[in-house]
Amino acid sequence: MAKQDLILLALNPSPILDLMERALRAAGYEVAVAHDQTGLNKSVQEAIPALMIVGEKFAEDDGFSVSRNLLGRFPTLPIILYADQDTSGLAKSALKIGLSGYLYPPLRMTDIIDEVQRSLARARELGDWLRREVKRTTSSLAEKAKISETERYKLEAIIGNIQDGVIVMDERHHVLLANRAVYEIFNLDGKDTYGKLIEEVISNADLKP
Repeated sequence: MAKQDLILLALNPSPILDLMERALRAAGYEVAVAHDQTGLNKSVQEAIPALMIVGEKFAEDDGFSVSRNLLGRFPTLPIILYADQDTSGLAKSALKIGLSGYLYPPLRMTDIIDEVQRSLARARELGDWLRREVKRTTSSLAEKAKISETERYKLEAIIGNIQDGVIVMDERHHVLLANRAVYEIFNLDGKDTYGKLIEEVISNADLKP
């Protein structure tokens, strides 16, 4: 059986939250719920979701601020904003900070599923494009003896927007680049990885060449 996409709901307790849970589970998604920032941080640390739905008002926080912080850590994570009502500036504000979409009442189960599927499809298309760019760029780099500063910055920009962990190594298994997801997964914040052997950076048997 294929692994279910995990949808994380960062919403205050309400009938809308119950409706979203029912709709998403009925559509075959795995669902996790966070009611405050502490619960949200814990959920994201345990498993990066395929998509999030964040309330415009989330516990004591502003949903836009919460979303902006999450996108700073996971730039390709699709996030849908839920608002209690549609306002003239809602769509503009959502698009301005890079959200995938927004929902507001009245809502039917099909409205929720349609918006989730649309956002997931767009995220997959973006992910596929980024992975193709990484493959193309790393193939080009493999033909050269050393990586230039310009090429390094270009590749950093590309892989930095990929939600999956990406490590670029030379033929001797020295780390050339590692994206933010790798630093998050293996707790490498503050550590210099460039030029080091992969086994010196990550003590994981599955990653040994």
